[in-house]
Amino acid sequence: MLDTDRELVVVNRLARDRELDLRIEADGDPAVQRSLAVGPESRRSFQNDVPPAGRYAFQVRTTDGLEDSFETSICPAAGPMLVILDESAAVVTIRGARRERAVDGRA
Repeated sequence: MLDTDRELVVVNRLARDRELDLRIEADGDPAVQRSLAVGPESRRSFQNDVPPAGRYAFQVRTTDGLEDSFETSICPAAGPMLVILDESAAVVTIRGARRERAVDGRA
């Protein structure tokens, strides 16, 4: 059975390939460190990659110059964590048991 509450999904909204480094820390400890490519207008999913709860710190760096980092707390995770890449920003959304939150500084 898949645990979608702990799924990490990286979405590329551009019409070209995107390569990136993604780092997630949970409560100060490294939890996810991936270098990956995402095809044009597509997504990549990773099961059981997201720690179930805690203080998260994200760093997203693409090979075409996009770099974003942000922090948030969530407890407990209640759906997949989305990292959405567009032309000028990375947006991370996490749904907690009581709320959904974009943690990109724009929400």
